[in-house]
Amino acid sequence: MDHRAMNSSVDESGRTDADAVVLLHGLGTSGWMWHRIAPMLAEDSHVLVPDLPGHGRNGQTWSSLADTVAAVAELIRTRTATGQAHVVGLSLGGYVAALLAANEPAVVRSAVVSGVNVLPFPRPAMMRLAGRIIGPFSTSGPMVRANATIRAHVTDADLPPSLLRPADA
Repeated sequence: MDHRAMNSSVDESGRTDADAVVLLHGLGTSGWMWHRIAPMLAEDSHVLVPDLPGHGRNGQTWSSLADTVAAVAELIRTRTATGQAHVVGLSLGGYVAALLAANEPAVVRSAVVSGVNVLPFPRPAMMRLAGRIIGPFSTSGPMVRANATIRAHVTDADLPPSLLRPADA
C-alpha cells in the first residue's frame, strides 16, 4: 500500500505542537463523520482525521487491516510532533485502532475503540469470506450515494446545542 495516499486524504486541525488525536471512521463512511467533534478537540489538540483506504478521498483500494494499520502508524509517525497520538476508532476504525495499539504500541498514547468484537469469531474462515464478498459493496455506487445522502442530512441536521458542546461545559 502506498502510505502517501493516507497522508493526502487527511483533515488536519489544531496546534501541530499539541498532543495529537487521530479519529478513525467506520466502514462505508469517511472522515466527515467526525466533523462535529474534530473542531472541539482542535481547541487543545492536533487533530488528524484520515479517510481510510477505499473510503472518501483516499485513492487507495482497501487491501487489509494490516496494511491500514501500517498506514495509520506511518501517518502518526510523520504528521505528529512526538510520533504518538491518542487514537479513537469507531467500527472499522475501532478495529484499526485496536490492532494499531497491539501491533504498533510506540505510536499509540491511548486508544478508545467502539463497535468492535474483541472475542474471536466462531468461524474465522467464514467471516473472511463474508468480508471479501461484502467489502467491494461498501464502496460501490449505491453505498457512496447513501453515504453522501447521510452526510448531507447530518451536516444539515438541527441538533440540540447540548450535543455540540463538551459534556463538562
